[in-house]
Amino acid sequence: METLNTDILVIGGGVNGTSIAMALVARSAGKITLIEKGGLATGATGRSGAMVREHYLNVELVRMASDAKNFFEEWSKEMGYDLKFQTTGRILLFDESDAGAAIANGEMNRAEGVNIETLSPEKTMGLIPLANLEDVSISLYEPEAG
Repeated sequence: METLNTDILVIGGGVNGTSIAMALVARSAGKITLIEKGGLATGATGRSGAMVREHYLNVELVRMASDAKNFFEEWSKEMGYDLKFQTTGRILLFDESDAGAAIANGEMNRAEGVNIETLSPEKTMGLIPLANLEDVSISLYEPEAG
């Protein structure tokens, strides 16, 4: 087996591993080595829809996502080229059995600074007029996602 001479070893070449490696290099943390058993982004990252959003189920993920959103918003200044990010918004639909939990989650996200709205089916229909909202009690709408 070959010996690896590195200061920090990052395992995984998806969005998390590569961003950690990039941040460590930017901080001059020493010799950074990233390893991946397949190719870069061949795991969950490569199957992702690449949604940039802040709405999550717990405070820690909301805060991480908010930091990531800020990172993407500053990308062109930091990296020197445009990512071509497009704001599309994101809507999650909930039936009566999940409405209470969804409302509470929306409130927690708002308390963390996420721009998220709780909408009635009528207001949701204004955004997605062709949707069948027959069983929908409320929706959570994050207009700055993309």
